Amino acid sequence: MQTIINKTIATTKLLLLDGEEVAIGGLFVNNNSTSRRGIPFLKDLPWWVFGLRYIFGYDQVTVSTQEVIMLIKVNILPTLKERIELKKMKRRLRKSGRNVQMRLGITQIKLIR
Repeated sequence: MQTIINKTIATTKLLLLDGEEVAIGGLFVNNNSTSRRGIPFLKDLPWWVFGLRYIFGYDQVTVSTQEVIMLIKVNILPTLKERIELKKMKRRLRKSGRNVQMRLGITQIKLIR
């Protein structure tokens, strides 16, 4: 038994905002399978035994087609500029936290990230 899978290619361009979803369909996958059918034992004889395998058996080819649907959801990450600003803000908070610690005489404060 042999399975051959033929795939097609889909190309598209989308413009989506953060959190939007889209479904892409129309991509088909074909599965071809071949199996030997007929009278047991006689269908499996070698070809050189009077050709009996051809009289008592046959090859059945089955083709099944499946449609593939892809769901795409967009989650936009912060840009590099936004991440740098966030780090700067955290540093400022840590600095101001240290200043508060020194004024109040507190030895340790944990900042939640």
